[in-house]
Amino acid sequence: MSVVSRSCLALVAIAGGAWVALPAARAAARPDGFTVEDVKSAAFPNQLTAAARGGRIAWALDEQGQRNVWVAEGPRFAPRRLTRYTTDDGQEITSLSLSADGKYAVYVRGGDHSGSWDDSVLVNPAAVPTPVKVQVWSVPFDGGEPKALGDGDLPVVSPRSDVVAFEKDHQIWVAPLDGSAPAKALVALRGENGAAEWSPDGARLAFVSNRGDHSFIGVFAGASEPVVWIAPSTSRDVSPRWSPDGRRLAFVRRPGTGGAPTPVLVARPVPWAIWTADAQTGEGRALWTSPETLRGSYPTTHGETNLHWAAGDRIVFLSYMDGWPHLYSIAAAGQDKEPLLLTPGAYMAEYITLSPDRRLLVFAANSGPDPDDVDRRHVVKAPVDRAAPEVSCSWAQPRRARRSRWRSRSGEARRRRRVPSPPICPRAIRRRSSWCRGKWSSRRPTASTSTPSSSSARAATRARGRRSPR
Repeated sequence: MSVVSRSCLALVAIAGGAWVALPAARAAARPDGFTVEDVKSAAFPNQLTAAARGGRIAWALDEQGQRNVWVAEGPRFAPRRLTRYTTDDGQEITSLSLSADGKYAVYVRGGDHSGSWDDSVLVNPAAVPTPVKVQVWSVPFDGGEPKALGDGDLPVVSPRSDVVAFEKDHQIWVAPLDGSAPAKALVALRGENGAAEWSPDGARLAFVSNRGDHSFIGVFAGASEPVVWIAPSTSRDVSPRWSPDGRRLAFVRRPGTGGAPTPVLVARPVPWAIWTADAQTGEGRALWTSPETLRGSYPTTHGETNLHWAAGDRIVFLSYMDGWPHLYSIAAAGQDKEPLLLTPGAYMAEYITLSPDRRLLVFAANSGPDPDDVDRRHVVKAPVDRAAPEVSCSWAQPRRARRSRWRSRSGEARRRRRVPSPPICPRAIRRRSSWCRGKWSSRRPTASTSTPSSSSARAATRARGRRSPR
């Protein structure tokens, strides 16, 4: 079969169901009128986030190119559109977050955060004379007009829910959360300054100052106070993370660049280490150093090291040192000889989030009770002080069977099993059916859909006339 013929067949997966699409020519002529355009019009949600306190959540939704912020509030979690962008102008919504008190949603509109080396590149598919700028916006959760806080990217809301820090022209700016005053420069130092992290009380701001072949961690405490540099050296320091009491910082240290070039065809370990330091004095020490192996190299998965300062004075990080991107924790005081593996097993941990109480890690993993789960993703929660990961949300669209029981579907096999609800994933959300499916389900050919099932085939090779091993 030619490449063109094969490309006419597509496997289309849609929230709430999946089916094998017919060739494009036949699909366009279906009696029920269901077309590829109908498939493309399905809503696409992303950027899911939650307030640190209360039961308020927010997400971005792309409906036929119209990107908007949606919100919901417990216990009903009824979806509600918060913004009113009504044109398909190519302006994406990123960095969506809610203030700690849940009263404001903050987001970035514009830019190219997925396909460009520079996120601040203006996107102008309509070729208008004055393209939309990349700007930080805020909008009240209860409703109202969004306000532009300033040109910039990567906003971080203060735990006090009063101001927003963001990056502009490689410096750190700050603006009132309600947009009541213009933004102003907070840090304007040499180098490229960013990766802002507020202290738990919102009184100080840690940041990374990139100087090219090395980088520093700095702490800003006020306009009249000198910046405290944390254990400065010629290394590349990144990912500052505050301790719960705000007295210390954890960060990642890598060797600085430069020196004699190394052969690009020779695989070499990429070393890194975790340091802790006093946030007042800047004095620091190494807590853990990566193994001098290829597996122990600096991780390149989503979030890279995924460094967090968790409850119980434990520091959590991700490493490939056992061959899988797994999560580990180590005591910040340094009494542990080896880090504790939190996610044992043959699976990947991705998209890691620390719960607001710092006691649980929530992440996606291709692990579960079914052998085919290696090709799926589940929501998993794991405590930060012991190896006890637990699958919390099934990969399939769940159906309510009984109280505290769920029915899930995997291929032709159907079974019932207990699925606990994590604290940050309100059960009421999963009780609700897919709220956006009504926008296009009336044209969906449900009578001809089929239940997906797995299939496998052994690969063959002609080399030396032998089959490849299982």
